[in-house]
Amino acid sequence: MVRSHFLPSTLELGPPTDLDAFAFQELLTTTPFLFNNSLHCNLLQCTHFADTLICAKEANQLVAFIFGYRIPTRPDTLFIWQTIVTEPYRGQGLATHMLQTLLRCPSCQDIVYLEVTIPNSNQAS
Repeated sequence: MVRSHFLPSTLELGPPTDLDAFAFQELLTTTPFLFNNSLHCNLLQCTHFADTLICAKEANQLVAFIFGYRIPTRPDTLFIWQTIVTEPYRGQGLATHMLQTLLRCPSCQDIVYLEVTIPNSNQAS
């Protein structure tokens, strides 16, 4: 895990584990604007796509995550599927820091493009 230098020093960034799928599911079900995937889908994301995901934890509690994946027909493009930052950590640049950290990972160093879809109602994004 990589420690953030401008957020709380106890905040750790890194890839998810299969056990994080349960925490992702809980956050998704309690956060407006996000599509609530099945637990099975979250488990697949945390295992099959772990190289293009990043999570933030404090005291082993999930506080933020970014789900991304390479578009199969455009492997130089990282599609950001979902991003969530829990209330106490919003407005501090955590999502930006997480995305920059993810793009510095060996699995993403050859990414040239980012692609996202954000509805107009999601003002935070």
